[in-house]
Amino acid sequence: MADRRLLRRRRIDSGTRVAGDWRSVAETLTDFVESGWPVLLPAALLLVLNLWFRPTPARPAPNPLAFGVLPAAALVAIGIGDLVAQGPWR
Repeated sequence: MADRRLLRRRRIDSGTRVAGDWRSVAETLTDFVESGWPVLLPAALLLVLNLWFRPTPARPAPNPLAFGVLPAAALVAIGIGDLVAQGPWR
């Protein structure tokens, strides 16, 4: 659930950047590529984690620490890294 909210927020953020101060197609796409790249790492990570950590017949109830807390901590670390990489608010 939280991963869906994260991706939804990122899509809104990316959409806002694309719809922002539109001057030309080239400038809009450049702005989108420059500001939208942070979405790729969490999206790819969430895809892999959801496929890898889903319950299976051999593991119907995965360990909450290894399959819940640690992946969530990794996503928080990526979010903090993204904020640091963006720098202060302008």
